[in-house]
Amino acid sequence: MKDVVADEGYYSAAVVETFAEQTPYRTYIPEQKLPAGQTHCWTDKPEAQREAAYASRRRSKGDRGKRLQRQRSEKGERTIAHVCETGGARRTRLRGIEKITKRYLIAAMSHNIGRMIRELFGMGTPRGLGRAAEAFLRLVQASQVAQIGGWAIWAALTAPGSKRALFGFPATQRGELTAA
Repeated sequence: MKDVVADEGYYSAAVVETFAEQTPYRTYIPEQKLPAGQTHCWTDKPEAQREAAYASRRRSKGDRGKRLQRQRSEKGERTIAHVCETGGARRTRLRGIEKITKRYLIAAMSHNIGRMIRELFGMGTPRGLGRAAEAFLRLVQASQVAQIGGWAIWAALTAPGSKRALFGFPATQRGELTAA
């Protein structure tokens, strides 16, 4: 069986029962805290819902459930907080739920692309990857300059009238064109 971990805001007895009966997933969804003095009422609900809710409660209060909730908090909540705070998605000047959703989706995709770049290339941050790309371009440019400089030196050495040309190299080796 696979595990489903969610925040307590997603808890309902009907959802837990649906997962228990119709899917191969085991739920670890903590119940919402009831107001003081209030208890659950199971008289108007099916027996299967009560059993699924009790099983989910037992699992979420166990060691494995607590560990899974910590991992959910660490991986999911921290990522969302990072996108909102560092990524600048906390505030927006846009109006309308569609535009805001698109903007938040782009921020989340950018975050995920940054994570993939760090995983694939072993760079610490996307900015570090940019620095590495700049260094690579400088290396390529330096090699091109060296190559052009090498051709210039070769052309100067093989030009008519140079010492190398005086030693009897054929015209094609001196950088001159011959008529065919």
